[in-house]
Amino acid sequence: MERLPASYLSAKTKESLENSAISARALFMGRFLPYFIMIEKKGFGAVADFCQEFLRASGVNARYPDSSPFNRDKLNKKPGIVISNHPGFCDVFCVLGAVSRSDALVMASSEAIKYLKTIFRRGFENKQTINGFLSEHFIATSAWERDKRMKAEKTRRDIRTIKSHIDRGGVFVVFPSGGPAEEQTGNSKVNFKPVFRLALQEISPESMIYCFNVSPQDISDIQKRKRRFSRAIGLDFSDFLRALTPEARVIIKEKYTEANEWLEALKTGDSHREQDSILTKHYWELFGRQFQ
Repeated sequence: MERLPASYLSAKTKESLENSAISARALFMGRFLPYFIMIEKKGFGAVADFCQEFLRASGVNARYPDSSPFNRDKLNKKPGIVISNHPGFCDVFCVLGAVSRSDALVMASSEAIKYLKTIFRRGFENKQTINGFLSEHFIATSAWERDKRMKAEKTRRDIRTIKSHIDRGGVFVVFPSGGPAEEQTGNSKVNFKPVFRLALQEISPESMIYCFNVSPQDISDIQKRKRRFSRAIGLDFSDFLRALTPEARVIIKEKYTEANEWLEALKTGDSHREQDSILTKHYWELFGRQFQ
């Protein structure tokens, strides 16, 4: 469906569409208010419920064909690192929706953390707890840091924080490719960033590496539908409640391994760049795909 020319819509129609979008936002926030309160009271352990509800409200049917009670018990109890590809937006909810534990530390962009802060301001009863919650469970990437020396120092601090967190029995969640802007949808050519390698080298060989793989094609289809919807109604904002109708399916595959397997693979690489490439290749081969 092509976007209608601006002259086609009357002022009244435009106002009606804008009001509909505002109402949809209010409906969306109202639906999730109980989950924000639950997160505030129970901590990160309630984030998985929020993510699953978000996916349902978005019309996304997240399917985990490799899931089992045994795997979920291991994921939600044993320390380690959770990694996943990152072809889009809602894949984050697909992964965090499976991590039902209160001791998770998530690496995200500073923009994403700022956005979360804005959202939590609307949902948390005690606004003073927001910064504490975010600093306890989220760590910003160093991508924003321009100064090489400052960037290296932040990376060292981050690795110490991650190691300490995992040593205490927690789990670290990271999307090693860096994000949707850098990961080519449906393509496995983007190497992992150094943070996964650096964290891997600091943890016990017995720690777990929980690998998720969200179907890039499914995510691509969802995002195309969302963009088409936005263009059709001529609005910058279109929430998932209406954009993803009918229901969209997303397949999330899982492979659980011990860190030792990855550490052994690292030994075959001479340079850091080569080691990052080896880790990327190992990840994709776990899911039956060749890394070029």
